[in-house]
Amino acid sequence: MPLKQYGVLKGHVTDLYKDDDDRPHLHMLVHADRWHDVSINVRSVVDKAVTPIDGVPGNQLLFAIQEDFDHPSLETLGDLPLGFHPLEPKPGGMAVDYLRGNFFDKTAMKPLPAEKAGPDNDLFERIGDYVQRAIMLPNSLAYVFGEPWFDEDETNRRFNFTPDSGIHDVHMNQGSEKKYGHSNGVWQDGALYFHFPDTDRWVALFLAFQSQCWHTDDVSGHAIPNRCTRAYEAEAVVRIVAATVNPKGGDVGSETVFLVNTTGDDIALDGWSLADKMKRKEPLSGLIKANDMAKITLSGDHARLGNKGGLITLLNDEGLKVDGVAYAKKDAASGKTVVFG
Repeated sequence: MPLKQYGVLKGHVTDLYKDDDDRPHLHMLVHADRWHDVSINVRSVVDKAVTPIDGVPGNQLLFAIQEDFDHPSLETLGDLPLGFHPLEPKPGGMAVDYLRGNFFDKTAMKPLPAEKAGPDNDLFERIGDYVQRAIMLPNSLAYVFGEPWFDEDETNRRFNFTPDSGIHDVHMNQGSEKKYGHSNGVWQDGALYFHFPDTDRWVALFLAFQSQCWHTDDVSGHAIPNRCTRAYEAEAVVRIVAATVNPKGGDVGSETVFLVNTTGDDIALDGWSLADKMKRKEPLSGLIKANDMAKITLSGDHARLGNKGGLITLLNDEGLKVDGVAYAKKDAASGKTVVFG
């Protein structure tokens, strides 16, 4: 069963609080329509049993930060008024899905401890740095994706305001097993964005637990049996490196996507597909030779690359995501080929 309610809170950050117990969280005080306590996990309890990789303890969260973040969902996100806004958990809107929304390359996620001696090497510091920056810059805005709570009769014990309200589950909310599997769902992942209007700059932070699977069912968000991998275990063997999303002379039958085979072996694309923002799939076929590039021309009958920003996702013959990219409206200039880093 997915989260009871999912949405995004937009507001101004005014304070920061750090838990000091065996289940540490970083808390942001956000003012919008009222006060909100944003609770951000920085260490896992359930993942203590996860087998360490390269000596990394399983209770360390995975963390990715996107500086100068750009994504088609930002086109409408910035127009929201202050306050909490419920979001439909579906593609094409403002909802976040780490696996389907192409917000970042999963291999960018690295484990970090909650707290460690030394500068800029733990989650309290990495996240706290952006929180402090948002506090110091009064025009800045925070956008928090997750599940809200509200208790009219309680006073918040960290920031001492009434009624007690806030946002939690500001992390990946799918692919979980055992006791946390009840929260699995698609298009309901948590995230934290900061917008600094003076420079029109967006920064996005993403968090996940090491035990969460990175191939999940498109309906339930549960892990796909025998297809569970951790975020940083394997890089894509075929990458989407460029696309012409708005070709001159008309888009239908002329949009192109460029793929590169990063391996030393030929790869058959039979049964593979390219999916667009609305998950329409263009079937692929043929062979992409070792260390070579393939130019795919979309037929116009299936996947379409919108000119106001969009997603391109590469799926293998099992329907599992191999790679994915996103482009914004400004990237869709007529005749321009977008190159993905």
